[in-house]
Amino acid sequence: MLASWICIFALATFVLAIPTRRELPQVITKCTVPNTAALTFVSKCRDGSGPLQTFKKDDGPYIYLKNVSDTLSAAGATGTFFFNDCIYTRESVDGAAYAYSKGHQIGSHTWSHGHLTTLDKTQLVSEFSRTEDALKKILGVVPAFTRCRMFHSRFHLSVAHKRAAYGEYNDLVRQVAYERGQTLVNWDFDSGDSVGKTPEESNNLYDDVASEHPSTLLALNHEVYVHFYSGIVLPHAIEVLQEAGYRLVSVAECLGIEPYHYQGDASPRDVSFFPLKYSPSREINRPLGHVESFFLSLSGPQFERRFQNYIQLPLISSLLYYVYSFSTPHSFCLLC
Repeated sequence: MLASWICIFALATFVLAIPTRRELPQVITKCTVPNTAALTFVSKCRDGSGPLQTFKKDDGPYIYLKNVSDTLSAAGATGTFFFNDCIYTRESVDGAAYAYSKGHQIGSHTWSHGHLTTLDKTQLVSEFSRTEDALKKILGVVPAFTRCRMFHSRFHLSVAHKRAAYGEYNDLVRQVAYERGQTLVNWDFDSGDSVGKTPEESNNLYDDVASEHPSTLLALNHEVYVHFYSGIVLPHAIEVLQEAGYRLVSVAECLGIEPYHYQGDASPRDVSFFPLKYSPSREINRPLGHVESFFLSLSGPQFERRFQNYIQLPLISSLLYYVYSFSTPHSFCLLC
């Protein structure tokens, strides 16, 4: 009898010593509601201007958002747009609000579009929370879905839409997403626009997948290429998918999941709309100063963009100093 109790005690101790498995959210790669297709879009942040401008992130919203939104709405389709930190200028806010008002779903693409698998937990929490806070300010929503940055490789470039979904994540990313109630969503079809496919090639990819007719479709597209996209590829994709019998719905609807954790009123636009400057690799967190905020409050959206990118506090301080020196006999030092 004593031996039996000893065995039971030893077994219980062993069971209790086994580490508890952390809860990790499912990473969505397919819709689950039959005969649905979800067209999802991410866009690009401009870095510079003119003919040599580059795109530093595939997030947004970008300048073609209203065009894409209208093309979808005109066909009775609902799209899903993933945004991150390029959402504070008046044009960006207006574009995001416009798409949301048309019934399209808004999701997070993380804050800095960084390589999430290289970040620690504190940095990951920041990537999720800043985007959630921003969308709550500008739209009054807290999204329930997040899309991770796409992983690019030679394999990815060579197999285009035939590859498996490949957003960057690891167990830590999934754990932080779980703790914040975020569903990670990838895709099972890639239009190839971000890897150099021509409009005709993207159309052919949509033709192929429509003829194959999987039960559902979760498509990746990029809003930035809409200079040809809205006029060629998007209308074609909508047409062939609808003719194939798909209902074009949001990611939330194709999964039967609520799109938001919170829906309310957007916040009035004020200085708090301008985010902390942040670099996940260097942990830089600095709010805009009073002088910067003052200049932003006096200026339009074009100045806001250039100010945020190029003008620094010392330059403005020097300008104020010289203006004040010429206008008054008294001297002062703004930075003393």
